Amino acid sequence: MAPTLSGTIKVIKRRLAGLSKRRDDIFVYGAWFGNRYGDNPRYFFEYMVKNHPEIRSVWITKNPDVISEVQKAGGECCMADSAEGIRAMKKAKYVFTCTGRDDTSDVYTANAVNINFWHGIPLKKIMYDDDITFTRNANYDRDIYLMYGHTLDKEYVISTSKVITDIYHHAFNKDDSHVVMCGQPRNDYFYNADNDGIFRSDYPGRYIITYMPTHRKEGRAKMDIGKIMDLDKLNKLLKESNALFVIKKHYYHAKEPKVTGYSNIIDITDQPVDAQDMMLSTDLLITDYSSVYIDYLLLNRPMIFYSYDISDYLKNDRGMYFEYEKVTPGPVAEDFDSLYESIRKILIDKNDEFEAVRSEVTDIFYDKSARRMVSPVIYEMIQKGRFR
Repeated sequence: MAPTLSGTIKVIKRRLAGLSKRRDDIFVYGAWFGNRYGDNPRYFFEYMVKNHPEIRSVWITKNPDVISEVQKAGGECCMADSAEGIRAMKKAKYVFTCTGRDDTSDVYTANAVNINFWHGIPLKKIMYDDDITFTRNANYDRDIYLMYGHTLDKEYVISTSKVITDIYHHAFNKDDSHVVMCGQPRNDYFYNADNDGIFRSDYPGRYIITYMPTHRKEGRAKMDIGKIMDLDKLNKLLKESNALFVIKKHYYHAKEPKVTGYSNIIDITDQPVDAQDMMLSTDLLITDYSSVYIDYLLLNRPMIFYSYDISDYLKNDRGMYFEYEKVTPGPVAEDFDSLYESIRKILIDKNDEFEAVRSEVTDIFYDKSARRMVSPVIYEMIQKGRFR
């Protein structure tokens, strides 16, 4: 099929951007297709702003609401379509993302080095391994990429263990030299925080349970908490235990009706609460197939897996890289009664029987060298020429 006029113009712009002379002292960053300030690029960005002012760090966004967030953190932010943003992207030698170049702009970062932190260690199949929701193939993408003027040798993905590195080889179609094992910058927060979580400080003395499920079909399938939980019964148990149940669904579900009207249950899905701070503030995590629990493993705290729709999920949403029961170090509940009993055992009986299993599963997802402050290591690798 012949390229459209707009497509041809984009190819020309990419080609021209690829000819730009790029500078080692300019870095650009973005996340979630330019719509959010967060995830791994945010933590590396904030590290660089604080510790390496000699590097010009520029956050690129397509969402004007993000600008004030970045400025509040003391950083520089430009709209992706602004003259200053385009100049920064054309000059930057390094671009840091969590989904791909579209987090900034795949037009103006051609021929820059892309360090893709990704957005979580995958339990679910991703990219070229995902034959349900991902429709492209590696050969087609390679041909399009080269036509656009990008250099495949300048694309890197960051992993956390040998197991994850092996997955990324086929998921991203990358060789050994382009999958780099060191860890996720967003988990620096667990090692660098000087408190027990900002969110927790608003609820002193409370035992905090957080329910953080993954999305259903990118938000197209709605999540009605009232239909999958008996909230009246749960609230009674929480009151007896001085516990708070916090619902934080995936941001794809942020516009859905919130749970309200309960003394010990709150829904913060539509609030800009940082996920890493939420985890640091949490005593017991409840999730399902979300990679959030893999981050949470580093805190070595109890977790429960509420997989009420696992058969349908595996059939119609995503396949998984692992046998679910072998990498879920906590009770697996497929109905509310089982979930309730698991919560009760931890709250009332103080029964945490999965500590040894958590350690074993942590070893699968994290090399020892990935359990530390990651951002300084990434910057040192850049300085030593690991990413070219």
